[in-house]
Amino acid sequence: MNSNIVNQHREIVMTFDLLINQINDHLFYEENILDDRNKNKPKNHINVDDKIKNHKIYHKNLLNKINKLYDDFQNHIVTMDLKHMHKL
Repeated sequence: MNSNIVNQHREIVMTFDLLINQINDHLFYEENILDDRNKNKPKNHINVDDKIKNHKIYHKNLLNKINKLYDDFQNHIVTMDLKHMHKL
């Protein structure tokens, strides 16, 4: 396969890895803050348990979508690029 394509694939994979790690870190931090704020809210505050639960579900779904895109990209390399980008 063309070395430029291989290098681009490598850079894209590295970018996905960075993105996934950064989002994981962010979500961990954000969810800890949500939990802490919810635990320490005033007694007269409305119940936000469901809203926080939905917020966390959204995070999980977002990360799953990014991971799926990453898997699709890697699958594309194996099932298409390696077959179609060979030396002639």
